[in-house]
Amino acid sequence: MSLAKDLNLPIKHAKTVLPSTCVEVHGIMIDTKSMIAKLPQNKVQALRSLLNMYRKQKKVTLRELQSLLGHLNFACRVIKPGRCFLRRLYDKTMGINSKHHYIKLNNDCRADIQLWHEFIHDYNGCTLLTGDRFISNQTMNLFTDSAGSKGFGIVYSNEWTFGCFPLQIQQLHINILELYPIALAVVKEALQLAPHLNKCPAAIPNTNK
Repeated sequence: MSLAKDLNLPIKHAKTVLPSTCVEVHGIMIDTKSMIAKLPQNKVQALRSLLNMYRKQKKVTLRELQSLLGHLNFACRVIKPGRCFLRRLYDKTMGINSKHHYIKLNNDCRADIQLWHEFIHDYNGCTLLTGDRFISNQTMNLFTDSAGSKGFGIVYSNEWTFGCFPLQIQQLHINILELYPIALAVVKEALQLAPHLNKCPAAIPNTNK
C-alpha cells in the first residue's frame, strides 16, 4: 500500500483485501482453507424467489426469462453441473428480439426450472473445490449412454451391458436417466473400478447437452 502511494498509483480501498485465505473474486467467495467456493446468500435468496415464481408459469416474457437465465448462469460459476439444465431455456430465447414478447414454456422447460427449484431450496451456497483431480472415463475404459424411449447401454473394457429403465424411473428427466447406467456400472464393476476410484473422483461425461 505504501509503495502504491509512493508511486502515486490510485487504490480503490473498497476492493482492496489484505492477504487472507477467504476472498471475494468476481462475486464468488473463495475459501482456500476449507477449499470451497461460496455463492453469496443474497444470490441464493434471489434465485429461490425467481424459481418459485416461474416454476409453474406457462408463459414468460423474454425479459423475464433472460433475467432468470442471468441469475442461473451466475450460479453455474459455483454449481458446475447446472449448465446442462439451461440449454433448453436458452433455446427458447433464440430468434426473439422484443423484450415484451411472451415465450411459452413447455413441459421440459418447466421440468428444468422445477429441478433447479428443488436443488436451490436446500442449497447452502457452498461447493467443494476439486480442481482437476478427476480421472477420466477414457482412462477407466468406461462409457455409458441413455435414451429415454429405448433404454441404456454400458461398455466397460471388453464387456457390455444394455437394458430398459425400471418403470418407476422411466418418466424422469433425461439428465437423471443418464446417471442410471453410470451408477449401475459402478455397482456392477465395483471391484475392477475400485483401484481408480480410490485414488481420485471420476469424471464421466454424458451425451445430453
